[in-house]
Amino acid sequence: MIPRPHDPPEVRQLDRLRWLGIWLPAAALLIVAAEGVVASLELPWGVWLGTLGLLLALLAAGAYGLATYLLGIVRRQEAYFLRRQQELLQTHTTLQASLAEQERAAAALRESQAQLAGSLGSARDAILTIEETQRIVLFNAAAERLFRVPAAEALGQPVARFIPERFQETHRAGLHGFGRTNL
Repeated sequence: MIPRPHDPPEVRQLDRLRWLGIWLPAAALLIVAAEGVVASLELPWGVWLGTLGLLLALLAAGAYGLATYLLGIVRRQEAYFLRRQQELLQTHTTLQASLAEQERAAAALRESQAQLAGSLGSARDAILTIEETQRIVLFNAAAERLFRVPAAEALGQPVARFIPERFQETHRAGLHGFGRTNL
């Protein structure tokens, strides 16, 4: 395989090792052929030359196999990391979009709350809002003037505190009926 220009140096080295694995056997075959010629001339070092050629061929084949194996691992890892990088980029983009949407929703909620607070604060009628346990969670300025109690003191107090004794039974019955109708 021909090295690609964007490959890291390690991959290019493995590719060069594979090419070396191709050319070394060819050189070894030439050495073996030369050994045959030398043997035919009955020169004593011909056997050593043939053995060297055979060892070079085996070494080259092993180097080629190892380089091919390692290069396959590197290519698979590269493909995995590229896929994972794409997944992470997609997740990052999704999270950014979600965060932007949450920020828009939070800004809209703040604006709505400010409008509600302005409306409740400027209302001429006393407005009290209670939760399930009949404790006050909202007490506007008109309620402060009517009951002569600051909102900070009224918040969290039972609403019964502000209902005259003679109307408390009627109030409880009204709340009980309200709970049954889910209005």
